[in-house]
Amino acid sequence: MTIEKGFVDWKSARVHYHCFGTGSRLLVALHGFGDRAALFDKLEHPLGATHRVFAIDLPFHGQTQWPYKRFDRTDLLGIIHQIMALEKKERLELLGYSLGGRLVQSLLIDLENCLDQLYLLAPDGLRTKGMFNATFTPVFIRRKLSQLLNAHPEWFSKNINRLYRYRLISRFIRDFCLFHISSEDRRRRVLGCWLSLDAFELRPATVKKHLIRLGIPVWLYFGRRDEVIPLKSGIWLADKAPNIQLYIMDEGHLVVNEELQAQLSVQLSQQTF
Repeated sequence: MTIEKGFVDWKSARVHYHCFGTGSRLLVALHGFGDRAALFDKLEHPLGATHRVFAIDLPFHGQTQWPYKRFDRTDLLGIIHQIMALEKKERLELLGYSLGGRLVQSLLIDLENCLDQLYLLAPDGLRTKGMFNATFTPVFIRRKLSQLLNAHPEWFSKNINRLYRYRLISRFIRDFCLFHISSEDRRRRVLGCWLSLDAFELRPATVKKHLIRLGIPVWLYFGRRDEVIPLKSGIWLADKAPNIQLYIMDEGHLVVNEELQAQLSVQLSQQTF
């Protein structure tokens, strides 16, 4: 395995990436919340022969140096265009897992004239089980809660456990929340992403219409036992959409694994471009 590592400069930030592959097709991959670019290293085998893959550490993640309190679509577009210029490419493909899937969907209109293909792995943005309020809470409330969380994280821990005790949230959501507020760095990451969500608001019906209109191949990978992104949202997206193909995996939320490697290998072997 040959993984190249480096940085792309954007404004005053330095965005860390992993890169692999010798193919002619450029693919930019965005990971999920709490993950990092290295998550996609295991996809070198199915993708490396056909693609040149750049997986970035999102703001507040991994080795990316992000001095701002939030990020938006302009930032991601700027980073992607920097990568395209670096590789001297005018066209690209996008891959997004979980939170990265939401970000990818939000960029469709901006990149539609240079986008050839889309891979969505358990993507956020269609319907995220148990996290509706995290997405739609007004920004001014998010800011107040962010200040409170920084000042009194133990108050949040107590109330998260109380919500779980009354069965208002799942064990997965409880454990997820408790883990991500357990240190200052983790709180900065969760708060930075939370404050950025309003820049990536999605209307699923609009996304579906736009994908059908674009007509590009869209590959969906969903876990049958996913506690975060329900399978029925993937079934809905693929229904009556001839360019959208759904693969159902016998997994939970983490679908970046050996089964995905095998599925991508089959999929790519059947393509003619």
